[in-house]
Amino acid sequence: VNLEGVWRVAGRDSSRLPSTLPDLEAARSATNVTSFARSRLGPTESTLVLTYASFSYRTTLMNWMLSLERVGVRSFGVICLDQELRTFLETRGIPCYLVDADEIRSTSKSAPPAKGAGKRRRSSRATGGGTAAGDESITKLSVKQIGRLWILRLTHLVELLEAGINVVFSDSDAVWVKNALANGLLSERTGDIVMSRGKFPFDLTAKWGAAGCMGVGFFRAIPSVLNVVKKGLSEGLVNNDDQVGMNRALASVFGEDPIPMFGHKLELYSPQHDVVPGLSNQPRFVLLSHNSVPRFCNAVTEQAWATEVQIAHCHPRDGVVAKTHKNWGSSMARNAVLERYGLLCDLVDTAPEEQAAFSAWLTETAVTCKFCTFVASSDRGEAPKGSGASDGSLNSLASAEAAPPGAEEIVLGPEVEEVD
Repeated sequence: VNLEGVWRVAGRDSSRLPSTLPDLEAARSATNVTSFARSRLGPTESTLVLTYASFSYRTTLMNWMLSLERVGVRSFGVICLDQELRTFLETRGIPCYLVDADEIRSTSKSAPPAKGAGKRRRSSRATGGGTAAGDESITKLSVKQIGRLWILRLTHLVELLEAGINVVFSDSDAVWVKNALANGLLSERTGDIVMSRGKFPFDLTAKWGAAGCMGVGFFRAIPSVLNVVKKGLSEGLVNNDDQVGMNRALASVFGEDPIPMFGHKLELYSPQHDVVPGLSNQPRFVLLSHNSVPRFCNAVTEQAWATEVQIAHCHPRDGVVAKTHKNWGSSMARNAVLERYGLLCDLVDTAPEEQAAFSAWLTETAVTCKFCTFVASSDRGEAPKGSGASDGSLNSLASAEAAPPGAEEIVLGPEVEEVD
């Protein structure tokens, strides 16, 4: 199924698209994440799409930006986790907000992680990224510290909601097939808290039937949402994980029994949205259908891919049979699954450095690049071996830097969620 027609907006003339280059100086002068966010929004815009990435994920990030450009989403911000990525982006005219080790360490002021909180194998990520010589790389924190990066995301969310800015979290391996802002999927037209569907934390999924995934979600800047997110931050600090924190906060507000909440027990692969209406002091919580934002893409039919998928967030272990998955959270694994489902632009590694040339490349390549072509399950066979990017790609160095077993240094990339 070729989804090229789904990507193209009817009557869209790419020559008339506004420049994708933002005001670099305004972003560079940002003193906190709120001022950075405001520099990324137009005068009538109130919702920012936010992603977090390090230098080793630059190919994945470029692919994500191409998908946003193709569907017409330009109100996005990148949180850079090392100076190398910031330099890489700003050279091409794309600003980012750089966080450092001190900011990350300051997010954790609570007790040690709760028992069992480490079941999410964040330590299996590959090493990559890093800052300039002499600087301490925030992407090379110990396994005990890496959870603070996830807490930073909730801390930023609280700050932005308090400032009246709606937030859409989108992992950089979540490829946008449709404009989920313009069509209302990720907006207050759907709900106040809108999350994609996953299965972690497992204890809550055992009760609800599914859980909310932080990899793709919308949070409306209203008091009831802010209260839930603050609860999520408190829970996240205890459990060292943002997704655990938000789901447990939702359970504390709405309950652990899905029947009073949703009217039925949830299904992981449900083709329908599930809605908790909320009371006057509660937010409207919506768990999106699995077909609209699939996490386990091996379960999606050809018809659903052609007609329902809006953002494809395929898990790197989805459909992959292997004895070990020591580096399944690395950029290599992420790009491999993007290739597996035809979601990786074949021209992603041809981006020029000069700003004007890059802007023209982004606009043109977003339209002409051959990607988002669904490959049927029967035709895929075994998962591709080796790097998801071709030789000489932007990720080639990162692919060669896979962490050895037991490594204490890991890199923050897109949201990780256990499959088994």
